Amino acid sequence: MKGCRSCGAVQLDPVLSLGRTPLANALLKEDELSKPEATFPLDLVFCPSCALVQITETVPPEQLFSHYLYMSSFSDTMLEHSEELARRLTTERGLGANSLVIEVASNDGYLLQFYKRAGVPVLGIEPATNVAKVAEDRGIPTLVRFFGLELGGELRKEGKRADVIHANNVLAHVADLNGFVAGIALALKDDGVAVIEAPHVKPMIERLEFDPIYHEHLCYYSLTALQPLFERHGLKIVDVHEIPLHGGSLQVHAAYSGEPSARVRTLLEEERKAGIGDAPQLLRHRARDAGIRRRSVHREAGPVYARHALEGPASGGAPRNPARPRPAAHVELRRRDPRAAGGLPRAGRQVHHSSARACNRLSEPAIEGVKVVPLKRIPDERGTIYHMLKRTDPHFSAFGEIYFSTVHPGVVKGWHRHKNMTLHYACIYGRVKLVIYDEREASPTKGQLMELFLSQDNYCLVVIPPDLWNGFKGMGDTTAIIADLIDIPHEQADSLRIDPHKNHIPYDWSVKER
Repeated sequence: MKGCRSCGAVQLDPVLSLGRTPLANALLKEDELSKPEATFPLDLVFCPSCALVQITETVPPEQLFSHYLYMSSFSDTMLEHSEELARRLTTERGLGANSLVIEVASNDGYLLQFYKRAGVPVLGIEPATNVAKVAEDRGIPTLVRFFGLELGGELRKEGKRADVIHANNVLAHVADLNGFVAGIALALKDDGVAVIEAPHVKPMIERLEFDPIYHEHLCYYSLTALQPLFERHGLKIVDVHEIPLHGGSLQVHAAYSGEPSARVRTLLEEERKAGIGDAPQLLRHRARDAGIRRRSVHREAGPVYARHALEGPASGGAPRNPARPRPAAHVELRRRDPRAAGGLPRAGRQVHHSSARACNRLSEPAIEGVKVVPLKRIPDERGTIYHMLKRTDPHFSAFGEIYFSTVHPGVVKGWHRHKNMTLHYACIYGRVKLVIYDEREASPTKGQLMELFLSQDNYCLVVIPPDLWNGFKGMGDTTAIIADLIDIPHEQADSLRIDPHKNHIPYDWSVKER
């Protein structure tokens, strides 16, 4: 890369290097596990001219996306978000039979299906042949193309200018940013709106989250960096929403005309105060990261947290090996639908850590008797209903008591062990790290740890049987709320407690590199 992907500036300041890593979605078949795996540099840099955070290596998009493994419809959270978004825009913009909605990187039709049901004509653009076929089978007309300046011009000449153009979680994947945004400008009607969703770099830096950094994600956006990119092509960012998807994302609304909303002005000021547009601020983040890496270099190989996982976004399995603190572990990938990922019902990959990162993606929890159950959320314009547990659920045993516990950021509540009580944890607000340790003499998983991250975005129920050590730590920057339904009334005599840091359990509560 010769210069900034957005403004072309040559000076790019280093932020951090994660070494050479394999491609996150390049899953290996069983007969490939003994062969060398292709690796690519993963170095993050900052452009002081336009504030864009980006990686330096560009893997050819044909290698990454022509046969894609992830289908958005497998995420209940994504479907709920998409249905609400389509409903809102259809109403606000008065869309109907004479309108057109285009989605770039439309995947399996997860979003456009809701416009189609409302009687609004749609067009998907998706480069992955296998995924586009799934959308076509659903009745979503789909062009199997990469989107950019050329295709935007073609659509304009054919009279296929859109009232709404969606580009969800694709801008981070684009090498030619200016060609992409110019294509959107060409394909958009004069009074249309482009709705773009992309991971927000501000929470990523504040929480020191590494998992969004992988080769598919070339750029990491702030509103500060997006504004000049769109203005360069005649579009104004007129509104913005901060949404919880993918650990914190921006949903920007761009149009040919209009004044920036109060939300746009407020977020730009918040980013300015946070130092997002200031290279030294990001370099201080780099120094904090170096401290984490020093701790992980000296850490001995610990217990395996999870051996199996179900498919999810590639960031969940992106390897992190800047210091190779432990040997590679083999993780078996189990899929909910054998048609996914081109018919690969089971595949493996080598990673340099083992983590039960996404609780609603675990097929076989690492500890005997623990159950992890995805929970349903129902959002609408009034708010959101959070399901937790009902009497007819197969994992329900009895009702003893329900209580709520708050935990402040960085605080650990643990370790606890209950002799006779079964716990049912759900995080209804904020974000926590839940850790479980098995010390039961007769258990086949004695000595194993299980680490899970619970939040509104990763909403699930964790059932913990008696006699297991457990504790949780508040994550992020807000106080979290945990709901716990127990099967017998709480009695102090049933509980054992030990200090969270001075004990015999082989677990360190400090932040760990992922």
